[in-house]
Amino acid sequence: MRTALLLVSAVTIGIGTSGCRVAGQNDHNLLQMHTPEGGHRYSAALVDDFEYVLRSSFANVLESGAGGLEGQEPAKIANPPLVCLENLAELLTLDARDEEVLALQIEWATRLAVEDPAYIVRAAAVEALGPMGKALDAGLPQAALEGAQSSTPEGVAQALAALVSATRATADKELGAQARLDAALAGLKQLELDLAGAWRAARLVRTLRRVHDDAALRGAQRELHVRLWKRALGAAIQDREEVVRAAALSTCLAGEARLGNTVVWELFRREESPLVRAAVCRTLAERGFPADGEGVTRDDWLGHLVQLAIADPEESVAHAAMLCLSRHAASGFQSLREEDWHAWWTTRR
Repeated sequence: MRTALLLVSAVTIGIGTSGCRVAGQNDHNLLQMHTPEGGHRYSAALVDDFEYVLRSSFANVLESGAGGLEGQEPAKIANPPLVCLENLAELLTLDARDEEVLALQIEWATRLAVEDPAYIVRAAAVEALGPMGKALDAGLPQAALEGAQSSTPEGVAQALAALVSATRATADKELGAQARLDAALAGLKQLELDLAGAWRAARLVRTLRRVHDDAALRGAQRELHVRLWKRALGAAIQDREEVVRAAALSTCLAGEARLGNTVVWELFRREESPLVRAAVCRTLAERGFPADGEGVTRDDWLGHLVQLAIADPEESVAHAAMLCLSRHAASGFQSLREEDWHAWWTTRR
């Protein structure tokens, strides 16, 4: 009885002090909620914070699966998208200064932004990519492999197996182990990883860092995170759902100026969806224009917004453009009348 009480006390303290343990609960639930192909499950074995820590602690104490997460009975899930949103939101509220928490946040935001079947989940995940891109200094998004053929699952499996073996050898201080680890990481870097392959590799490297943490593994993890971010945002800006594209372009505007002056500038002018055009105008109204760069200037943005204000067939887009102009054009007036902006732009030029 005393042992059980001590264990419960330890578990309770763990919930209050260990962000990683709680992040593990969201990781477990999101894994449970998705099939390997990316679809939702309508029956899953989910856990809350306390149950996750309790079951994990019992499994560790007993050194077996008994009482652990593996033997849980699945329950019916009435609304899988809502469950995914809740777990993603909980994960994103945890302290990203903890490296393991940040790694899980990047893993799930990038995966859900592309693979989740519910567009509302994809859009929420895409919105989380903005601060992650800044933290990673990730640069520009990329299309999926840019036409190149990705490495086969077998090739990825071989590279990861070599990495596991080399990391264990390095942790055991075997002769020549560091050279093996460097070679294994170089082999992994040379692979043409798609999103699934990079996600699998990132999760493995995160786990291996618990066994042996050094600069080489930390560098490999960051490189994999950058790959994930680039692929995820690259897919999101081309998503079939306008809500996701709107979130992706708004996320780009929340990042470095280069994202706004390359990605958003090009796609915004070609976008056919009024919802997306209006969303970009509203984001510009909130954040202002990107700093000049990449051949795109403040005047370029102003000219395009004036064009939307006076000529866009959708009233919602014209009004959003005029709202942005009212806040940031430094015109000396505010107006939701297209003739005012036409006159201002004509006079200004």
